[in-house]
Amino acid sequence: EGKTPPSESGDLRINIISGHFLPVPRGRATGSKVRVVVSLMGAAGDEKTYETKFEEGTLNPTWGDPTSPKEEAYRFRITRPEVAALLVQLVEPSEDSKKLPKTTLSSSSQQGHIAQACAPIGCIREGYRIIPLYDARCQPVFGFLFVRVWNDFLGS
Repeated sequence: EGKTPPSESGDLRINIISGHFLPVPRGRATGSKVRVVVSLMGAAGDEKTYETKFEEGTLNPTWGDPTSPKEEAYRFRITRPEVAALLVQLVEPSEDSKKLPKTTLSSSSQQGHIAQACAPIGCIREGYRIIPLYDARCQPVFGFLFVRVWNDFLGS
């Protein structure tokens, strides 16, 4: 049950394929323009952020190809997996759409934030995965992301 986190450095790659039943931001009647921001939190040298392009007007957006090779996925080089976590955020554009959202779970007043998920690197397994989403108060929402993960850690 309690698996120890990998102690060797390695790569984690993730391909954001699609979103399903994504929550509609308050004040909107239909789906809005959304993107996914994927951030690695942990040791200072490991921290990195990627973002998908915006998809507009759908509750079921598609960002990636499920058959894409791992070389095309977002790559995180992790040297200290025991302190690393992956944060996935669903955001909509704000007035300053070039500014990435803060990588913190406690920022409930953050403009553009719709939903999120976070997991320690040691809990992330290879393969096609469903990522359930949570609102700013860490309450589950109905929507989820469909992703493909490659985990090159020696210990996983």
